Amino acid sequence: MEMAAPARRPLLLTAFGPFFDHAENPTALALPGAAALLAERGVAVHAEVLPVSAARAAATVLGLIASLRPGAVLMTGLAAGADAFRIEALARNLADFASPDVDGARPSRSPVDPSGPETLATLADVPAGVRLLVEAGLPAVASYSAGTYVCNHLYYSVCLGLAGEHPAVPALFLHVPPTSRGCGGPPPATVGDCGRAMALLGSWLRGPGGVAATADGGRAERTRDAPGR
Repeated sequence: MEMAAPARRPLLLTAFGPFFDHAENPTALALPGAAALLAERGVAVHAEVLPVSAARAAATVLGLIASLRPGAVLMTGLAAGADAFRIEALARNLADFASPDVDGARPSRSPVDPSGPETLATLADVPAGVRLLVEAGLPAVASYSAGTYVCNHLYYSVCLGLAGEHPAVPALFLHVPPTSRGCGGPPPATVGDCGRAMALLGSWLRGPGGVAATADGGRAERTRDAPGR
């Protein structure tokens, strides 16, 4: 079968469903709006809401990568204590869940993959992505730790899978701040803000400007030495 040209390959965009006391996850709420904005920009997109399950989320996304052969993968999740959008530069080979996932899994100080490297870096140009969001009026920062929960587990699993099978496909994880707050004042973002951030990063990641280049003009590598755990 003839493969689709790279420019026609879709963006795979994922969000997470509810977990713990978060009855609604802003990434899932924002996903339809983000997909609509991407379609307006002419970006083919496959949008998927994932369960907050380490095993099922990773299996779902890796299965979608195998079947869709996307041009880029943008994963999103909630960072409950964040005050800005966090663009994750690194995925760590560490699963250390403070609380069980929705399936009851609670690994402690365990590797995501025993044979994998300590960290994997995104191919995306993270500083450029931060600038993109800031210039659009959205608070954003580069982050070098995606945590040790399901978000990081998914990010690492996907980066590792892509490195082996699709080394030129960029993957990126975006943590969104909360869109509601109790007595602590106004939230740092709205659901609409999350949708805009997802669409902006997805369109950019799917285009030629999203992938970082090395000093000699080549493409960045995923494997990096960890700064420490």
